[in-house]
Amino acid sequence: MKKVLFVGNVGLVINSFIKDYIIELGKTYDVYLLYNHNTEPRPLIFPDNIKLIHYEIERKLNVSDILFLFFLVKYIRKNKFDVTISITPKVGFLANLASFFSGVPVRIHFFTGQIWINLSGYKRVILKMLDKLLFSLTSHRFVDSPTQLSFLRSEGFQVQLNTYTVEYGSICGIDTTRFYRNYTFRESIRSNYNFSDKIVLLYVGRLDAEKGLKDLLEAFEIINRDDVCLLLVGPDEMNINKTIEKYKSSERIIYAGMTKQPEMFFSAGDIFCYVSYREGFGLSVIEASACQLPVIGTDIVGLRDAISHDVTGILVEPQNYIQLINAITLLVDNEDLRSTMGEKGRLHVLERFSKDFVQRGYISLLKKIIS
Repeated sequence: MKKVLFVGNVGLVINSFIKDYIIELGKTYDVYLLYNHNTEPRPLIFPDNIKLIHYEIERKLNVSDILFLFFLVKYIRKNKFDVTISITPKVGFLANLASFFSGVPVRIHFFTGQIWINLSGYKRVILKMLDKLLFSLTSHRFVDSPTQLSFLRSEGFQVQLNTYTVEYGSICGIDTTRFYRNYTFRESIRSNYNFSDKIVLLYVGRLDAEKGLKDLLEAFEIINRDDVCLLLVGPDEMNINKTIEKYKSSERIIYAGMTKQPEMFFSAGDIFCYVSYREGFGLSVIEASACQLPVIGTDIVGLRDAISHDVTGILVEPQNYIQLINAITLLVDNEDLRSTMGEKGRLHVLERFSKDFVQRGYISLLKKIIS
């Protein structure tokens, strides 16, 4: 039986994107998962046949990464893995470098966006070079959106061989029986936060500057309407409550913290705003569409695949406040347009991004590559 090692660092990423692949491959192969158990408040739950290994690797670059590299080389050689599969840039680079040095024949990495896409100067050159090196260290690559694949091709990456995007994009698709407009959830959340009579702008995801949160807050401040509130949900990486205090409209901005039931908040919203600076695809966008929310997103790689402009939502230029304000105002003032885009958004997801449809393609490819 072939031995497969999955390597990650953040439990949330594993749980959100590749958990089902780990479980499915465990039915056919001897599967191990190495990740930092401390990145999740509760351990990830897997069947007993999946072997879980803990290593305290950090998300950001640091000196301890050298020790992790040596650990990986030793661990991979000791267990004689036939396949390694990685996700996220830093872990992917270290895992594939160790796998290459250890002679692992099948080395697969999920590319979920490029951190250098909006950079310039020496930072862009160095990070792009590292991504190209990661590309060359792998034997097979999965890219999570067609526009990302086109971007990599335009940047000189050799995507012609053993590089795949499954169908229309997304790594994992979404469960459309979980993500739908649930009116019980809607009434519960809106009542709990006391905005039953408001139009709710919603953001769900990491609260980080690169997600365009400051742009969204600035636009909300300029719009300054009593009938509109802003609901933010997700892990806080920018001290959001302190940031909110600076705005006059702060009383209409709610930070709900993290949640294990994002579908409740999607059901409570009226307009989903996702004005990120860079994405590989944008999973929360299709989750919002599945819950019949019109989406305002930035016209960038990845989101162009998740949002059909003027059909399921509106694409705006990154950091263009005028376009963002106009898009929000248009949807706030037009309930029929919100409803139409929301309905078309759910159909868009059902046709292209359902969990069964996307995962069937990846599982088929993974088994074909491994065998």
